Amino acid sequence: GNFIANNLEGCAINALSDMFVLNKGKISELLQMRRAIELGSVRNIIERGRKEDAAVLREILAEYEGADVEKYLDLDERFHKTLVNLSGNTLYRIVFDMLSALILPDMRKVVRITVESDSKNDLYIEHLALLGAIEDCDIRRADAILTKHLLLDNEALTSLGAPSKADLSFLQDRITA
Repeated sequence: GNFIANNLEGCAINALSDMFVLNKGKISELLQMRRAIELGSVRNIIERGRKEDAAVLREILAEYEGADVEKYLDLDERFHKTLVNLSGNTLYRIVFDMLSALILPDMRKVVRITVESDSKNDLYIEHLALLGAIEDCDIRRADAILTKHLLLDNEALTSLGAPSKADLSFLQDRITA
């Protein structure tokens, strides 16, 4: 007989996550994939040239003013997820969701440290700069901004003690749950 999954997308994300752990993936590889997906998303947004895409991102950025730490965390997550969703690429969205499942709790720690430090506005400024690159149709500038943004995340994750090599056993509970 046929088997129909209720949550096919969730099954795919779990399978990809399991393969990543079994193959001893690295945090740096997750961030490289995230950068590739986000840069591809930016490219798609620029190529389509729809002003409303930039407007959606600008609306998210407008909410940063006066936001507390928890709101900042949610806005950061929403900004990146929206960027990928605006790409119109289903695979980008699915793989990005898998990456989020693997790294989101640790990314939230990084964002929390950033927001609670003296560099609270850095996150907002980097997102604003990325939006500016999109509005200017400047893929090279967007690439430089994303590279810097995610490289800092990688350094912060490593400094938090998150594994930067092959030890991803801490993820196993998140994947199989």
